[in-house]
Amino acid sequence: MLFKPNCKMRISILFFLFLFLNLSNADAQVQLKMDKFGKKKSLDFHEGDEIVVRLKGETGYHKLYIKKLYPEANLISTQLGTIELGQIERLRVFKTRKLGKILKYQFWTFGAGWAFYSVIAALFLGEPWLWSTAVVLGVAFLIGWIFGFSLRHKTYKIGKKRKLRIMDISFGKPLQQS
Repeated sequence: MLFKPNCKMRISILFFLFLFLNLSNADAQVQLKMDKFGKKKSLDFHEGDEIVVRLKGETGYHKLYIKKLYPEANLISTQLGTIELGQIERLRVFKTRKLGKILKYQFWTFGAGWAFYSVIAALFLGEPWLWSTAVVLGVAFLIGWIFGFSLRHKTYKIGKKRKLRIMDISFGKPLQQS
């Protein structure tokens, strides 16, 4: 015999066979995808995720939990009932964006530095402590918080450029031979 596997190799081969044989019995994965025309990247939502949407003809946003996705009928089952994909006008995503985070921490760092050097000047150099120092500190923290709060979400308009679709990624059953 030219090749004689050792015990570790046999165990690893059996382990990988066990993994790959179980993959054939895996359930399908159903996703709600938002694609932009001409872009490869998309936003994916799964069953159990939370989405914030505005429906056509309404002014407010609804926070919905996706219970079930029906790809054949383009329906989403939520706590409000079933919603057709064509009824969704806007989709809001709450993620901390880079620009908001950078601006927030820059203003907070400026305010902390201003307060630190004002305290050092008041304690060791005999400079008077002024209320304007506290005002600068408060305004810097307030502006940083406003930037962080206002730039924390992004709203996407569904229509010409962006489309919502439900994808069912499942393996077909093997054909039976008769």
